[in-house]
Amino acid sequence: ERDGDGVNFRPVSNALYASNVNVVEATAVVEAVRRHAAEHPERTLLVVTMNQKQRELVDSLLQRAEKEDPVLTAFRARHEDTLEPFGVKNLENVQGDERDVIMVSVTYGPNAAGVVHQGFGPVNATGGERRLNVLFTRAKFRLDVFCSFDPTALRVSEDSPRGLVVLRDYLRFAKEGTL
Repeated sequence: ERDGDGVNFRPVSNALYASNVNVVEATAVVEAVRRHAAEHPERTLLVVTMNQKQRELVDSLLQRAEKEDPVLTAFRARHEDTLEPFGVKNLENVQGDERDVIMVSVTYGPNAAGVVHQGFGPVNATGGERRLNVLFTRAKFRLDVFCSFDPTALRVSEDSPRGLVVLRDYLRFAKEGTL
């Protein structure tokens, strides 16, 4: 076991969720991928975002980073033709994927007014909790959760969708280490 294995909450400061993307969080994830490629090139990696627009943003930022980072380019090439290639997926497309390390971009966060809206796309839909369960059980060694808000910002009631309850509880677990 290595330092940092397990579930890690990675708070992202000064982030803004607008037009279905969170640029600051996406940038933080890309920097973490670069560190991973340099420090643990043998470990497989998958980045998962909560929606398609964030997936596209992270993917384009990674492609840009690869142009100036030969270590990142080598990392992608090293895992390319394997059973566990490096890539970026959104929540709906994570099925049987398993990797040594998973980095999750929670994506959602405060708007310009500092309010975290309670709309969490597929998480709030029927079966959202199952999608999250699939996501949270894909990492063999480490799962890093990049999040732009404190889990207490999620307002959960008995009428809340099950997926929202699971998300809040998992984010609290990642942050505090307690169930």
